[in-house]
Amino acid sequence: MRDADGFTAMDYLSSNSSRESIRQFMEEMAPILVETAKAASERKAEETNARIRGIQEAHTEYLRQLGEREEAAQNEMIEA
Repeated sequence: MRDADGFTAMDYLSSNSSRESIRQFMEEMAPILVETAKAASERKAEETNARIRGIQEAHTEYLRQLGEREEAAQNEMIEA
């Protein structure tokens, strides 16, 4: 499909001036893209660590409650 100027996408890709403008754009944007990816990676790691801590705390609390129930059941059996 041709655009209003009569060019196809392949015409633009084969143009040296187009390649140069894309290269310049990528050189300018690369540091921003790297920083964005790094920030996203760090944020995801923090979210994952927070979720793991939450699961560990819930598990610890469950084990504590289970131990209390077991102790109460043993005391009940001793008293009976």
